[in-house]
Amino acid sequence: MTTKNQPTSSTDTHYADTTVVYYRLHSHSLLKEAVTTAVGKGTLAVSNFVRGEYIRGYVIGLMELYFVIKEEQSVENGIHLFNGEMGTRHPRKVANAFQSATSWLGSLEDAMDVEKTLRRLGEHIRATLILFDMTFIRRARDPLNCAIGVLSFPSVTYQENHLLDFYEEYQRIRDDPDCDQCEFRRKQQAKLSEAGIDLYSQIQQQKYEHCKGYVQQINWIEKAVRSPKSKPTCWYCDRLGDTIIALSPPDGLTIVSGDSQSFPPLADILGKPLALIPSLNTLKAQRDQTTEHLGS
Repeated sequence: MTTKNQPTSSTDTHYADTTVVYYRLHSHSLLKEAVTTAVGKGTLAVSNFVRGEYIRGYVIGLMELYFVIKEEQSVENGIHLFNGEMGTRHPRKVANAFQSATSWLGSLEDAMDVEKTLRRLGEHIRATLILFDMTFIRRARDPLNCAIGVLSFPSVTYQENHLLDFYEEYQRIRDDPDCDQCEFRRKQQAKLSEAGIDLYSQIQQQKYEHCKGYVQQINWIEKAVRSPKSKPTCWYCDRLGDTIIALSPPDGLTIVSGDSQSFPPLADILGKPLALIPSLNTLKAQRDQTTEHLGS
């Protein structure tokens, strides 16, 4: 189940990437169990950067679903419009989570009542972020100081204006982020250079050409390194999330990920321990094989 580049014990602290967040909160029980097994008796920490990725990818998406239902004044039309855009804008793991949320909305009593559905969806959005914080209690330091990653709702009963305020603050941050992205980039370039680590050369591209996620990351890394920008931009974090997460854990933390296309090469190159969660299809095959063996 796990691939570890360095020996770790069952009581180590583990560092969750965003796939693990989706596995724990929105996925099949086999994936949830696989994360628990990978961590063992250790602890699982997330950074506020990962929390920010979850907000950008899922919480804000649910808010957009809320607003499109309100604009259409039709639950059914709003869901169809949202689902139509969803597949082209989000990775499959996020799209699956959204599909679950829209199916849940459609299954409720009075599901076509716009006002009741908006109320339920608004409360669900607020509860989703609360569940994240209750599930991932331990935090690792975020070297980027992502401002999106610390956004929260007021600790009072749900009100629609809370969604509006949250969304407006999110957009304000994206328009003019005040984080340590540029300093993080400079420090990481210097650290990699000093350690003689080749993160994205042509040699590495050829070595890991079978890992499409890593190859895509390389393209964005090269652009980021050449960038003349002197101010942070969320544009790069949107595209370089895997690399940022791989570079961020303090020494000794084991990265836990379900992304077999980006993290094995990144962890190998950086010399960081990695616990790789198998795909759901692999886990199902293992379960079925065990069940068949026990039944024989």
